Amino acid sequence: GRPRLELKLADFGSAVDDYSVRHLYDPPGPSVLDETLDYAPPEVLFGDGVPCSAIRPQSYDMWSVGVIFLELLLGTPRVFQIDARTRALIDQRMRKSDPAVREQAYLLRAMVEYCIYPPVPSDGPQSQ
Repeated sequence: GRPRLELKLADFGSAVDDYSVRHLYDPPGPSVLDETLDYAPPEVLFGDGVPCSAIRPQSYDMWSVGVIFLELLLGTPRVFQIDARTRALIDQRMRKSDPAVREQAYLLRAMVEYCIYPPVPSDGPQSQ
């Protein structure tokens, strides 16, 4: 018959419990430097800098599994990419910005294209 295909995934970067926080990390716990940012959810990448949610760690893990699924589906580990034209437009508009800020803008734009973040009108959020 057909060979059995088995896939095992493990990412212990977000496997943090109270014991780990108290004994393995400095307060207040793991930092962004302690995690794999390619698999971090948007609320970590664009939020307040808190690396993972102790309240809902499953949502972090589900995001990571979704990214791995996209990698398998698209055949590349670089799933959140933008085309050269979009990159050039961002570079032109943000030419005086720090390169790290531009990298975040590229990622945010890629997530908008995947409908992960809604686009914001160029004149900013509208009051209702």
